Amino acid sequence: MDIIYDILFVGFKFFAVFLIFISLVMGALILFKPSGAAHINHFFNKWFKTEDISRSLETEVSTADLFVKYRFILGIPLFIGAMYTIYYLITIFDQSRFISMVIKPSTETKELFVVILMDVTRWFFVIWCLVGAFLCLLMTFAPDKFKDITKSLDAFFSTEKVESLIDAPHDTIDNWVLRNHIIVGFLLLMGSAFLFAICLHYFF
Repeated sequence: MDIIYDILFVGFKFFAVFLIFISLVMGALILFKPSGAAHINHFFNKWFKTEDISRSLETEVSTADLFVKYRFILGIPLFIGAMYTIYYLITIFDQSRFISMVIKPSTETKELFVVILMDVTRWFFVIWCLVGAFLCLLMTFAPDKFKDITKSLDAFFSTEKVESLIDAPHDTIDNWVLRNHIIVGFLLLMGSAFLFAICLHYFF
């Protein structure tokens, strides 16, 4: 397990340094050559188009009918799985053993933090498994009620606001950065240089 953590941490270090280096370069471009920064920004705007994201958000996907159609095949096993997960988390799961064998906190403060985090996470899963078990029962024995709930959730978690934010033009931000390129470039360059030096000092 320690080897996996070491690999993940090394990957995170290189990724963080890479991102800070990109920020450092962009800060220098904004400060000394704003036209070059604007050209790169225009290239990325063409490369990462929001039209594909908007098109995927506009696609309607309804799984409620599929679940209701196979409700006896899906509902009962999912209900049993949810109830077993609740039983396991409350009665079988040995939290202290898991913390000592997997996480291995080095100090009492870290151990206390891990215990609190594990408790919150465990009860979070218990609550959502209870919700899932209730929905499984509705889907199996009261499919109309299940459809009503899914329609309400679809209306609540609407993607229209996300689409409006994606489709809104952001030229004013780009123009503001170009107009104030000395201040923005200087702050970005100094902040990136500071973070880059910190990463090189503590990571390597």
